[in-house]
Amino acid sequence: MVRDKWFVFVPSEYGINVELIFEEKATEMTNCIQSPSWKIGYGKSLEEIYEPHRLHVEKSYGLSPWESRTDVPEWARDISLIASIHCQHWTGYIFNDYAEVLENLKKICSQIEGRRVLAYLPEWEGRYYWKYGNYTPDERMGGEEGFSKLCEGAKKLGVHIMPMFGINLVGTHFDGYEQWGAPSEFRGPAGSVYGGSVDWDGSRHYDHNSNRNLNPAAPRWQNRLYGQVTGLMEKYGFDAAFFDISAVWMNDPNHYLYDGIKKLMSRFKQYNPEMLLAGEGWYDGIASCIPLLQCGHTRGKLHWHDEAYPPMFDTYARGFGHLCLGDVSRGSTGAHELGYNPIQRCPLRKGIIPTITIVDGTLDKAPEAAAEIFEDAREYARLYLK
Repeated sequence: MVRDKWFVFVPSEYGINVELIFEEKATEMTNCIQSPSWKIGYGKSLEEIYEPHRLHVEKSYGLSPWESRTDVPEWARDISLIASIHCQHWTGYIFNDYAEVLENLKKICSQIEGRRVLAYLPEWEGRYYWKYGNYTPDERMGGEEGFSKLCEGAKKLGVHIMPMFGINLVGTHFDGYEQWGAPSEFRGPAGSVYGGSVDWDGSRHYDHNSNRNLNPAAPRWQNRLYGQVTGLMEKYGFDAAFFDISAVWMNDPNHYLYDGIKKLMSRFKQYNPEMLLAGEGWYDGIASCIPLLQCGHTRGKLHWHDEAYPPMFDTYARGFGHLCLGDVSRGSTGAHELGYNPIQRCPLRKGIIPTITIVDGTLDKAPEAAAEIFEDAREYARLYLK
């Protein structure tokens, strides 16, 4: 089962001391504890060490190879390019409104077949983070009519739309928060309220006082999120959803997080079997219910999201470039807090779908650099797709 297991490496005069740390599920804490078995030894290669672990994890979490996963719709097996088209920054700055998103898709489809393209829309609902928990089209970007035209236009191109949703981060300033939000707030094992926010530079950080972390296993928050996503799918016809920060782990004593995420994903698939589920970050257990994962895959040196071991990750899931992937015109990370990231391309690998970040004017300002990613997408389709 998913529980906290930590490794700490401490230099000593004899070499390195290794601390193996385990924490029981907070929902089941008593005055008795039994830790899982640890297997410690040497190996001649990474493969020799990892392969038995892979088989153990596959059995433990019921993982299925990508090719036989029943939660991957057939249309998703044709995707060779993910276009991360940024919409609105936390400050309210608009990179692309709904009409501009569609224009970008038209330019992309002049070089890549529409059926090969998945349009990932971070901040589509308005101010990044600020509107988490209240997912409605933003009036400044075109409102309901504009978002509807975007979805309709993408469908005509053959492109699939994937809006972004926060699975566990919401604003406290929305009506009814005390009813659906407050009872769902994350707690630490001892009952303390979990605080903080994601990714901000600590020297520039302050108390935003606008977001709280909620547990998607809590019934009231899960029902609200499920209702918003399915209601929007019904209205606008998109068939993929990305869930921000889905791989975070909190040992909440009130609700077991992992089972809650699995239940939520199962509810979505029951609602629409053709729905593609995606999320941020990766760990072995989460791959059992979310097949497409946004990780830090980049060509060159690694960023702060560690590269997943290919024989493990690629066997069960597919990944794409993180939201912080710099765009090819100036390295902008759009709405992501990093601001600038000069690493601009994903490696060409079976488990990683080529990804392009698009902010304001990216395709017009750097057409040659964008064309290199489009060529990666065509090569990915030739190598790995039917």
